[in-house]
Amino acid sequence: MRRRIARAAQRYAIGDLDLDRVVPLPGDLAARDLGLPPGTFDELARTADVIHHVGALVNFTYPYEELRAANVTGTAELIRLAGRYRGIPVNYVSTAAVLAGFGAMGVHEVTEDTPLAYADRLCMGYIETKFVAEELLRNASRAGLPVAIYRPLDIVGDQRTGTWNTATEMCALIRFITDKGVAPDIDLPLDFVPVDICAAAIGYIAAHTEATGGTYHLASPQYAPLAALVDRLRHHGFAIKTIPYHQWVDELLKNAAEDPGHPMTPFVPLFVDHCEEPGLTVAEMYLEHIFPAYTRSHAEAALRGSGIAFAPVDSKLLDLNIGRLISTGYLKSPL
Repeated sequence: MRRRIARAAQRYAIGDLDLDRVVPLPGDLAARDLGLPPGTFDELARTADVIHHVGALVNFTYPYEELRAANVTGTAELIRLAGRYRGIPVNYVSTAAVLAGFGAMGVHEVTEDTPLAYADRLCMGYIETKFVAEELLRNASRAGLPVAIYRPLDIVGDQRTGTWNTATEMCALIRFITDKGVAPDIDLPLDFVPVDICAAAIGYIAAHTEATGGTYHLASPQYAPLAALVDRLRHHGFAIKTIPYHQWVDELLKNAAEDPGHPMTPFVPLFVDHCEEPGLTVAEMYLEHIFPAYTRSHAEAALRGSGIAFAPVDSKLLDLNIGRLISTGYLKSPL
């Protein structure tokens, strides 16, 4: 496990870690007692000072039933651990995608205080599990457990090197656009949050703000449309033309049939499968005229004076992330 952690640190250009301070405990989020050895679960319940719950089975095509054990039952097990003896604070990383149901129902803005609703409009198993996990934690908070919930949207590369997880849907989308030279003509807003800033914000809020069940939207002060990303890709030398959305989806389907191993192929259902309600694909639910605007006042207040600031999604941030994808070979060099 230590070697695995060290390799991950190297892959993400984190630098040297003081592994003497790290005690890996292999477990299983889907198992009773988190799959920990006998006695370890109880020991953690007696000795842990804080819990940061960032683990999940992430798959955008699996149904809720396939993800429930790891993402919902695992959260319930952590609540049980936290509340067993002392009320350990639980900091849970959710996603702003749980707000999609509001947009589908015509709600144009939500705040960090807006009660979650419209789970039946989400129609994506992963997001449904995050919705239910949030509600479990709120119930635990009402019962007295210290809880804080954090909602980022797209977590991208850090602000030092641009290093990020290329297994994400956003990286796959960028790869497809550059490989095929076509981008969809849609008003998709990009709220990119650098991973190091996201982690720093969660760490600071957890250490300086009482966990009373509050929600924090970890969001950029200024998002960018997909067209801005396409413009920066062109700036880096990629020849890309913009085509109507449905024509672009046809290209996506064609590519999936011809190249099943392409990074974008596993995400095709997000663009073609229509939800029974509200009759949109998952991708269409995130368009600017559908997905609700969300405020970030709680996060801003909690971070005031910390020196931690979320960057606007501008050419500087986009170029940093694109450059990293090119330098690592994830994107084929346009030169």
